[in-house]
Amino acid sequence: MPSIEPQSATRIYLYTFGNFANSISSIRANATSVSRPRPHAWICPTATQVAANTRQGVETHSPSELPAAGCNVPQAKGLSRRRAKARRKSPSTILIEALKSIGQFQALPPRYREKLDLSYGPAWQPLPSPKRYEIYYDPRQIRGTSDSALELSLPLILASYLTNLYPLLNQDSVFLYREHNRNGRNPSRLQLDARISEVFGSQNTAFLAQRGFDAADVMIWAWILTGRTTKQALLRLFAAAACRSPRRDVREAIPTFVFLFLLRRRHISAESLKLCLIHAWDRLENRNTALSAITRDQDVDEALRTGPYQISHRLLGAHMHPRSHMDEKSVQVMVIRLLRHARRVWAASMVNISRMISKHVNGGVAVNEALKTRKTAARLTLFYNRSLSLISLPSIVNPFLSVPYHQRAQFHLIRRMAEFDPPLPINKEGYRAVIRVQLAHRKTLRERQWADLKSKSWPPWKEDKTGLDVDKGLEHGTSRAKEALTRMKEAGYAPGTLGKVANIFAGWDTDGSPTIQTRTQLSKIPPTKEDIWAARVRSTRTANEAWACFLARRDEMLPPSEGVYHAMFEKLIFERKRKKTGKAKDASTSHPLESDVKTYHFPGDGKEVFPQPISPNEAIYLRSQLPSVKNLYDQMCLDGIHPTGRFLELLISHAESVTAGLKYMSSYGDFGPRPLSSSLLCSDLANQPRDSPASILLKDVPEHTFAAFIKLLCRFPQARYRQRRDAKTYTSPVVLAFRLMLLRQPKYRPAWNSLLHALAQPKIALTDPDTANVGGVRYLHDIMPWELMVQLVDQMRSLDLSLDEHGFLALCNGLEKAVLASLQAEKSASPLVRGEVEGVLEKALKYLRSAFRNLVGADAEMRLGREEPSNPRTNLPDEADKYLQLPSLLVVPGPVQLHAYIRVLGLLQDYEELLALVRWIVKFSPEIDIVVDEANNGRRMLRRAIVAARVFLEHSWEKMEVEEGTGDRTALGWGADTGIREQVKATVESVESWGGWPRDDEVALYCQRGRFPHII
Repeated sequence: MPSIEPQSATRIYLYTFGNFANSISSIRANATSVSRPRPHAWICPTATQVAANTRQGVETHSPSELPAAGCNVPQAKGLSRRRAKARRKSPSTILIEALKSIGQFQALPPRYREKLDLSYGPAWQPLPSPKRYEIYYDPRQIRGTSDSALELSLPLILASYLTNLYPLLNQDSVFLYREHNRNGRNPSRLQLDARISEVFGSQNTAFLAQRGFDAADVMIWAWILTGRTTKQALLRLFAAAACRSPRRDVREAIPTFVFLFLLRRRHISAESLKLCLIHAWDRLENRNTALSAITRDQDVDEALRTGPYQISHRLLGAHMHPRSHMDEKSVQVMVIRLLRHARRVWAASMVNISRMISKHVNGGVAVNEALKTRKTAARLTLFYNRSLSLISLPSIVNPFLSVPYHQRAQFHLIRRMAEFDPPLPINKEGYRAVIRVQLAHRKTLRERQWADLKSKSWPPWKEDKTGLDVDKGLEHGTSRAKEALTRMKEAGYAPGTLGKVANIFAGWDTDGSPTIQTRTQLSKIPPTKEDIWAARVRSTRTANEAWACFLARRDEMLPPSEGVYHAMFEKLIFERKRKKTGKAKDASTSHPLESDVKTYHFPGDGKEVFPQPISPNEAIYLRSQLPSVKNLYDQMCLDGIHPTGRFLELLISHAESVTAGLKYMSSYGDFGPRPLSSSLLCSDLANQPRDSPASILLKDVPEHTFAAFIKLLCRFPQARYRQRRDAKTYTSPVVLAFRLMLLRQPKYRPAWNSLLHALAQPKIALTDPDTANVGGVRYLHDIMPWELMVQLVDQMRSLDLSLDEHGFLALCNGLEKAVLASLQAEKSASPLVRGEVEGVLEKALKYLRSAFRNLVGADAEMRLGREEPSNPRTNLPDEADKYLQLPSLLVVPGPVQLHAYIRVLGLLQDYEELLALVRWIVKFSPEIDIVVDEANNGRRMLRRAIVAARVFLEHSWEKMEVEEGTGDRTALGWGADTGIREQVKATVESVESWGGWPRDDEVALYCQRGRFPHII
């Protein structure tokens, strides 16, 4: 496939069948001689009559020609023109139905509960009332009930092509001949001509010609939208956008609606979203990015390959100058959809999208210029505040670690609002958006100092520790969220229930008493009075404090609330987890030193529950004992509360056993009654047809609930149970989870990550544990899961799901486990087992290195740390292009992931790649520092990764074994060459914040606690 350049003629692959191009040319020629049809004379002919009349030169009009501009469409009786128009199907709805008819279900937009779809109305449309949140608020359920004709448009012509002509030309379509030719023979020339005349009639052809398009352009649009994956469709879009058609009237190569329709897809990966942002800036900034600058030639060939049927090449000239045709409304719809995908897969891109808003949604004025009309100012005020609200919604991946990107995007828009003349005010919706982000942000140094001064008793009033603390008044304890609430009141907005809930999480109750400042993600759903009590339960440090708050609400004789029970169950579950781990410090010694305030984990920083204080003077009084999870669940059932949604997922994923989790699922699920549990435990479920009752029931389970059940199975990898009463064999829960995942194939990534982490656990038994330790089979239990992990990752890629940092961490741990087991198998296993082990790790390292490059977004042919990344938005010449700069990395790996990757490279002795990785970390240290600073003990974990680099470069654990008399002196020469060691050492010492080259005591401590080939 030749490279596509915007300034030269380019070949574009088009769908053709037989002599279709000649038929198009003849119809296009006839269109110039045919006069405009008379609407009152339109009669619906048959397809045969259309074809015959077209060949004889007789004027005919197909059904697609009815909604012509200026037609007097009769209105339904009793409906005004305005109401009749509101009941029509939108062009987007018709195009969706056309794509469904040819099996392109990936182009369907998602349906979100409790959300107003801004794609169907202006941003200033009021949000639905709280009562409307009980159902899907989808305007498509209201519109589309009328058969009134629509005005002719490009989406309607494309929908007609997809419905009538595309199935005849695309032989790969599963819907081919289903309605067009049931005998299975190739369509006749007469039938093909009839369909062509129906789709590209005189009026449709004239409509296209007026806008600088023809039938071939319609085929290109269909070719783009029918891409199997979003990346394939976007690469086709880039290829087509680089082409120009020789016409007098200058028009854009690909109309805006095609790109906007691609953004409606259910799922777009981070890599595809990056392509979307590049194309969006190309449209807005009159640019044209070549395919060679954004992807490899192999990916281009994969995307532009059309199929086994006949292909023709059309030469298009590059005659047009780049020119943006997007109006402000289209830009608003585009950024709304880009923000939705950014929250799902790439939170760092929200900063770039906010720059897009500030530069191109400006009412047609430059910075510091006066707005033209008051209507323009009002429209921009509402849209900017709505954008602040959309940015405040939490990200799907790492919602708390992504908060800095949300904050930067919001601050950029607020600064732009202040630059207008007059400045755009922040309304109540905007203030609430800022409050949401500040509540989710990590505590600042001042807030952490105030949290350290709180007493252990309840309420946690300030307790002076030194004389310097006396001067710290209540203003010192005002958090950023509290300051935003104050500014909202000063602007004249009443706090309402949401303000009271936010005030409690910010550290102050409604009566002015202090609470625990709690990091949380506020829902956009308007809260109720019950949410105030739920916030009070969550804003506590210990389970006893939460239970006392729960009892205080019961004393007021208030009705039971699901939200309050949800908050209380969180406290009980994490209290049980704390007792099992036994790692929590006592409350009497939980205060940090002054030097550790920045990194100490304070109450409210997470969901962890702290232990009770030892002193009776500090303990809280309880009139009843703290209940267990089971007792509180029984009490909740007696109160008539049934868990749903996130509450149900919490109970399932943290159940004490698989049986308890199935009890929660089968009793009060949103998806069905009790038979669901037996279907999920059916051993032959994976072998059943997809239309079986059990498979259908499994598909009806919500993805979040299904992910919770998978997590439950993966928490008990060593459990055994019989699938049927008469079964003699046992099945591992991990194997069952693997079967369910391949059958369900969810698009929710945490479900895949749970299974990957379960397979990466050491000594996991995929068969009967009684036979796991026979001979050398125990080593295979640590090696064979790696192949299953590779199979899972490949299945994710087939679903257009990219691997995130959590999945990559599981891959590193799984490969490390396989490497250590293979080294042991070589020494003690039988020859048969050694033969099985050989070849398992042959391609493992190459696979992991490729996974890391795909994770961060580096080109697969690039050696890390040796070449610059091929980012078309970096190192731009002029200062104005700073808005166009995209984030350098798709995913920023944290210190935990980097440490695991360094261990694998060291175990497999790939020292050159280890050197390249250290250089890469230094190169992208600004991006990595953001993640390190947000993570608890991030600096300590990054230091551990640096220590691991020295340990594996020098094989330090072998020196310790020799000194202790348990090692082999002949192995002392192993390790990296002196040159590589010195280069890594110089690279580490070039960064002052890393603390220099690891000391000998750090190396010794790491070797004592680590897992190595000779000390396991």
